Amino acid sequence: MNAFTFRKLREKNYFEGYYVRFYDAEDNVNLAFIFAVTYNEEDPHAFLQVFDGIKRENTYHRYPLSDFDFEEERLTLGPNTLTSEHLSIDTPNHKLDIRFRRKVLPPKKSAMGFLKKLPLQCYQEVLLLDGEADATTHERRNFSGKIYMEKTYGRAFPKRWLWVQANNFTDASVALSLAGGSVPFLMFRPFGFFVLLKHGDRTYRFASYNASRIKTSQNGDTMMVTVRKGRYRLDIRITPSKPTRLSGPADKGKMGRDVYETLDANLHIALKKKSTILLKDKAACAALEWML
Repeated sequence: MNAFTFRKLREKNYFEGYYVRFYDAEDNVNLAFIFAVTYNEEDPHAFLQVFDGIKRENTYHRYPLSDFDFEEERLTLGPNTLTSEHLSIDTPNHKLDIRFRRKVLPPKKSAMGFLKKLPLQCYQEVLLLDGEADATTHERRNFSGKIYMEKTYGRAFPKRWLWVQANNFTDASVALSLAGGSVPFLMFRPFGFFVLLKHGDRTYRFASYNASRIKTSQNGDTMMVTVRKGRYRLDIRITPSKPTRLSGPADKGKMGRDVYETLDANLHIALKKKSTILLKDKAACAALEWML
């Protein structure tokens, strides 16, 4: 398949959503959009969440289930559309068009690896780790910034999870996506995770499926994540801002679970190979969900 396509889920899944983030530091634009649907038997519906990271406001726009419509490379949600090249938002508070500078293609390698074959509560795929886009509002204001896209689907968000995303580092070639959550397995709940760290033409992968290890801790307002794989070590230091409440799926996709996210966390990373520092950088407006 040469083009990214939108596809409906298998019946065993209760929700799916596409998360798109657009960030422009120069014009102070920091927005996230969630195109999603829940097939929960008690309250099936489609919805769009628009999270303004500058105002720290999230709005939940509800639509009939039939308004969540797939075509080959186009997802329509009421008057809003998402394609492999374009995002159009038309709500009472936000009206804008965003054009991706390059087409979103299917990932050559799944971020989840073989984990996507396990009976997890929630699955996540990174569709666009680092891209550029041009936006125009209905008031004819123009912006240029960074774009990120992922897909999440399954039965429910896990009991515990961690999610970090940034592609606005000092070095424009650096981008990071981290996702992890507790995995229900008999009497235990191991923590499955993956980290994608792009630096120039290389992408470093740390994940449960390649014998990587993760450790998280918190000291006051500072959160630390350390990931190790063989001779490599990645340290992530995060200082979050006040989070905003979003709505996420609970059991069988029922919406209403509180999810706290920030789009303006301060992030510092250091990648080492043994004692050699391969990369040190920072991002001023990282996205973060720390539900541990």
